[in-house]
Amino acid sequence: MFLLQKAALGLLLLASTSLLQSLVFKRRKKSAAQRAHHDGLFPPGPPGSWPVLGHLPFLAAGCPHQVLAHLARHSLGPLIGLRLGSKHAVVVCNSDLAKEILHTHDKLLSNRPHFLFVDSVFYGYNVSIMFTSYNPRWALLRKLCALELFTTKRLQALQHLRNEEVHCLVESLLQHSCGGTQAVELGQFFSVMLCNTMSRMLHSKTLADVGGQGFSAVLKEQEREIAPTIGDFVPWLSFLDLPRKRAMKRLHDHSDKIIETMLSQRRQLMKSTPADELPQDFLQVLLSREANNYDQSVDEDELLTFKEIKGTIYDVLGAGTHTTSLALEWAIAELIRNPVCLQKLCNEIDTAMGQGTDQFVTDDDLPKLPYLEKVVKEVLRLHPSAPLFPRLTSEAVKVDKYLLPANTLVFVNVWAIGRDPAVWQNAEEFCPERFDGKDIDVKGQHYDLIPFGSGRRVCPGARLALSVLHVTLANLVKAFDWELPDGQSHMDMDMSEQRGITSMRATPLLAIPKLRLRA
Repeated sequence: MFLLQKAALGLLLLASTSLLQSLVFKRRKKSAAQRAHHDGLFPPGPPGSWPVLGHLPFLAAGCPHQVLAHLARHSLGPLIGLRLGSKHAVVVCNSDLAKEILHTHDKLLSNRPHFLFVDSVFYGYNVSIMFTSYNPRWALLRKLCALELFTTKRLQALQHLRNEEVHCLVESLLQHSCGGTQAVELGQFFSVMLCNTMSRMLHSKTLADVGGQGFSAVLKEQEREIAPTIGDFVPWLSFLDLPRKRAMKRLHDHSDKIIETMLSQRRQLMKSTPADELPQDFLQVLLSREANNYDQSVDEDELLTFKEIKGTIYDVLGAGTHTTSLALEWAIAELIRNPVCLQKLCNEIDTAMGQGTDQFVTDDDLPKLPYLEKVVKEVLRLHPSAPLFPRLTSEAVKVDKYLLPANTLVFVNVWAIGRDPAVWQNAEEFCPERFDGKDIDVKGQHYDLIPFGSGRRVCPGARLALSVLHVTLANLVKAFDWELPDGQSHMDMDMSEQRGITSMRATPLLAIPKLRLRA
């Protein structure tokens, strides 16, 4: 579904495979999806499906979520059927159908597809939270995160370290911009801040303490590489994926070395320190359940393998860093591009906190900042970090008037839903005021706005992400006036995306942070 440029070039080189059409399609047995499609029970798709490749070349024309949103809006309607090589898929592009997928049929659609990049970049399928089928092991790992990392009590207890990292971010921006005279690439600084925040929540240390200073850069490079490959859809062409597999393996080895160091340091500490003096953090929770060295009070069926521990650590660091970093970058970009909104937010913060004070905004101040909340909602509406949510049917299920057989890929196009003109007036415009008088939740209850998903697979860290996003954005607006470099006009900003599984900006955001007050 998500195809990078390298994959797109590979697809175009395969035009000659049309010669194989008679070999591929003259099969005596049709799959369940093919029979459903033939009988008119499968959703219609774009005309002109290629032999062997199906609709894969259509998705190489741009960002897949944008291509599919255009098809839904102008020709095919909100439920699109696709043939992706040997697999069948549907794409959901409106909130009513999203509710059907994520609520009505949630249990039958709670599996995640097993893409090949999961084995190259991560620790394999079914060993972590993100890329795991709906099974008891997934439920255990998710429960551990929910109870030991993301509860209200735990988030409040760790609020001080999140605030410290925001302080460090402001100081770092000031230093690297030479006192607000030079432009800086904001995404790099946001990634470092969030990596350190998640690292301290995870194991009470920054990544620099385990030799992971470059981990945020590795995460960004991984996000550019991870995507389903041609081998996911046409297995006999998987040899074309070898260069990308090597690149992904190299990135995995880099991040694995950092996680190994983290685990090694903690194990050494556990040997020399009484249990009641060890850090009471999430890493300790995981290691207390390690199958080879576990706390006797833990049930045996809740023990964790070494791969599950490493996979969960990577999920917490990776997902907690990259998606929130993207949201912050888009937020600053939209505010610079919309100076009236920026000034309105600045005035609200000054009024609530006191103009000219050096007091930082914290979670306790957020109830006094309603316009900030609307700005964040508008950023998440226009720029969801994960524009397409992948699911997999565990058995046949009827959606709308169509029958989706078992093992059908289902993608919820969150990007299209957030820009649906039937729901949002002037849907392409950045307008936080659209939320005036509307109680719209972003944590999975209102299907017009589901940046964190919904149902069983809703993001477990949504509350943390929203806290970090609100507090960091408020302090960046409070501390700095924002300007573009080299006399650039806010009207000419590049707001396009690059292809990938997340909504990364096509061009990194360069801006000058002019200090308003000393932090």
